[in-house]
Amino acid sequence: MGTGGQIPALSSQNLRALKLIGEESNFYWHLSLDRVLYVSGDILPYGITVDTEGYMAVTDHKDRTVKFFTPDGNTGLSWQPHMFDWPDGIATTAAEKYVVTDWNRGHVSIHDTNGLVLQSFSTRDTDSHGDFSCPAYVTVDRHHRILITDTFDHMVKVFDQSGSFLFKFGGDSGGTVSNSQHSSGVNREGVISDPRGICTDVMNNILVADWGGGCVNKYSPDGAFIETVLSSSADDLSAERSQSTAENDSGGHQLTEHAQDWGLSSRAGNVTNKVEHPWGIAATDMGLLLVSEQKMDKKDPKLKLFQCSQ
Repeated sequence: MGTGGQIPALSSQNLRALKLIGEESNFYWHLSLDRVLYVSGDILPYGITVDTEGYMAVTDHKDRTVKFFTPDGNTGLSWQPHMFDWPDGIATTAAEKYVVTDWNRGHVSIHDTNGLVLQSFSTRDTDSHGDFSCPAYVTVDRHHRILITDTFDHMVKVFDQSGSFLFKFGGDSGGTVSNSQHSSGVNREGVISDPRGICTDVMNNILVADWGGGCVNKYSPDGAFIETVLSSSADDLSAERSQSTAENDSGGHQLTEHAQDWGLSSRAGNVTNKVEHPWGIAATDMGLLLVSEQKMDKKDPKLKLFQCSQ
């Protein structure tokens, strides 16, 4: 989220466009496209984060670096070209440092505003597939932990702020594995397939855009599966959530049926609470969940905004 209630988004169809979406505070909350920012020069934007002053930092696949833009869309600082092999995700810490994932190198680096590397660490496993890791998106939670989605292992990996591995969850088993334990059971509910975006809510629960599974899942801060909050089968999901609520009132959030669906071309689509190809994800302290959808062929991208209620 940016300052002033604006949500920055990246366009996969126009490789030079950043879009700012403004929130209008009515009963159900709707999205309105404020303006399109055309940045100077070619850019292949992939990940985006916003600092406390509203400046946007964008990972650029063209120059393999990070580029900055002012709140009104003007081009700002750019780090040195080819600092990364394939920079994907980016997040901002409470100390105004930037956490960047490098998909090809299998590591995460922490930088100051000028791009100086303050710290880096590998996301490769020591217990399995040790030579491979593909960290995609990243977020920093309220306890300063660094959470990344790994598209090779199909897992979420959690590190402390110094880069020490804490635990991971998801994968084929859906279990949770700490730095000293292995998962012993199989929980199909927690299975993750090709995860993309990741964020946390006000309770520090972890929300994962499971692109391969066509759903958005919620996990506890320690990686335990809580529920599927969005999926391509909304009717089945509604029945499942009702049964789960009746059996165990966990105080989890439920999504209202009033979800406004907006395409990146600023054309309002049909109201729906389904997602089929969840890619990016962001949650606000006001209970809003923003999900971007993108197919592999990058046709017909969408932004969907959902209002959560207790």
